[in-house]
Amino acid sequence: MYKPKYKAVLFAPDGNWVTDFKGNTKEDVIDQLAHKGSYWFFYILEGIILNKGHTTHNQRLISLTPNMPQEFVGKSIKTISRLLGSLSEEELLVMLDGG
Repeated sequence: MYKPKYKAVLFAPDGNWVTDFKGNTKEDVIDQLAHKGSYWFFYILEGIILNKGHTTHNQRLISLTPNMPQEFVGKSIKTISRLLGSLSEEELLVMLDGG
């Protein structure tokens, strides 16, 4: 049975997260994210994780999409989720603007 190697993890500003958009390469996943449409409007940060089937909060980001801060590579989903949940709206905007 075919199993794509990568998938996207998408984060909402409050720290909630979901996974979707599987592909054989990181570029496949990034391309799918670029065309995801408004359905995912509230999930503003995106990263890439290995597709190990069931996703746990301990999985770590292995690659980023252009809107994700570089320091998130190697961080667990749980760490990013907690950080986002602790930020004020102003702090989040500063982070998204790159500092």
